[in-house]
Amino acid sequence: MKIVTSLLLAFLALPLCAAPVDPGDALALARTHIADKQYRLAADELSSAMDAAQAIATPVLRNQAVAALHFYSAVAYSGLADDAQATKHLREYFSMTPNAKGIDPSKFDRRFVALFNDLNQTTQTSSGFESYYPGFATFTTQNTKYTQPDAFGPNPALLILGTKAEQQEFRSLVASADREKFITEFWARRDPTPGTARNEFQETFNRRAEFADNAFATNDSLGAMSDRGKVFVLLGEPAYIRRRPIAEQDRIVVIDNPIINGQIEQWIYTRDQVPMKMSKPRIMYRFVTQEGIGDHVLQRQEDAFAMQALAVATRPAKETVAENR
Repeated sequence: MKIVTSLLLAFLALPLCAAPVDPGDALALARTHIADKQYRLAADELSSAMDAAQAIATPVLRNQAVAALHFYSAVAYSGLADDAQATKHLREYFSMTPNAKGIDPSKFDRRFVALFNDLNQTTQTSSGFESYYPGFATFTTQNTKYTQPDAFGPNPALLILGTKAEQQEFRSLVASADREKFITEFWARRDPTPGTARNEFQETFNRRAEFADNAFATNDSLGAMSDRGKVFVLLGEPAYIRRRPIAEQDRIVVIDNPIINGQIEQWIYTRDQVPMKMSKPRIMYRFVTQEGIGDHVLQRQEDAFAMQALAVATRPAKETVAENR
């Protein structure tokens, strides 16, 4: 077997009898529980052994032990259909075993194999949002651009979030007082905590939109109104970003331009990052930069789940809650 087997064999040979919880025994028992599909018992066994494994004095053995615990914790949580926890443990495993190549699909269920392969691919070839677009973690909105009473004309808020009926209604309003009332009600419909002093949804939107204007502006568009900006404003930071040259298998078609020499930027969001339930572990948005197409143009027809996630993210708070029930 591949690297997981070597980690397991080294780990099970460790002399840890003096530990309050023997990680070797816990791992063996957890694997038995997994074989019996008793995934909750397996997850609890592995969790109880983590402190003892992290206390191993020899760095190499400690890394092997903790990595093995994380790997089988991911197996257990995948069996529980808890992909958020499974993903968390797999990320720890990959951070400790950067040369991990794969697993034997005959030894694990299909759900875990798919999650492992998917995350392994993105971990090995991708970087976080901060690597490409630094500064959002400490970015503070100035609250000047998207909160003025009559600012909905060119404002991303109405254009990105507003329904057709809302946009038509706003365009029909002339008096400043009517527009101000409309804007107040517009944000109130999207307030996840009505009755409190803060509207967290509005604050998040304003912060993302202002950052997007700095990070994604093009010659043709405000940053928040660009394709990358709209995805970012609605869903926030992706889990991973990849950049690569366009390849033949991408099937990018440019009329009257036989030369394909552009770039694809892929944004990957995990299941727990999107505002709806979905069966697949991740969704991806592809932005193409190529003469004859444009600058970071979103390929919209590739993934129905990806487009649905954007649509759900525009809905008022109470509708989004109903979507996830």
